[in-house]
Amino acid sequence: MTRLLIPGALALCAATGCISDTGHPAPAFAALSVPGDVTLAWDSTYNAVDDGIGALVLLDFMVFDSDQGMPLENIRVELLSGYGGMYLIPKTAVKIVPYPTIEEDDKAALCDNNEDGYIDDDAPDSCSWNWDTSGDVYFELASDYANAYHPNYLIGATDNRGIFRAYVYVDSLPVQGGGAEEGGAEESYALVPVYANIGIDSEEVQIGPNQTGG
Repeated sequence: MTRLLIPGALALCAATGCISDTGHPAPAFAALSVPGDVTLAWDSTYNAVDDGIGALVLLDFMVFDSDQGMPLENIRVELLSGYGGMYLIPKTAVKIVPYPTIEEDDKAALCDNNEDGYIDDDAPDSCSWNWDTSGDVYFELASDYANAYHPNYLIGATDNRGIFRAYVYVDSLPVQGGGAEEGGAEESYALVPVYANIGIDSEEVQIGPNQTGG
């Protein structure tokens, strides 16, 4: 079972009608609004790459008419992660799932019969579910992402509310400072930007720790 540290509540994505996956170029009067920076409780126990422990962060980007303030539908938005340990996940790859029926004592054996650390192909679906430890809610990632697909670029289109929703899976954060083993201060972690671009406007969201690691 993958344990996630999820800031804020995540909701099911509502149907948005038929819109292009990549949208249309933003008109000259369009502007981009991004969510506030995100801070995570983070330390060295979370920071190993591909350890199955991380944070799933929801981000909503809005495109609107800068003259009238109205949301703009089906406008192309491009996202780029500023670090290889932060992966961009489309909203279609994340969904809430029912509580698992497999007992925890049996789950490890069912998920990894070969004891090689990877989920077996014939394992139950819930082996790739993710658990929000703060809200007792289980989530499922599409198999491509659950099996270590690590995209750092995502392109999509705004819905009928002018919103482009995406998730960021924070698997690791960059270490800054020398660390105690090099005679420096305790290990700490840097903020990482997620860049958003609509062609005529660009913004960024910073994701990072609210405390030093150990």
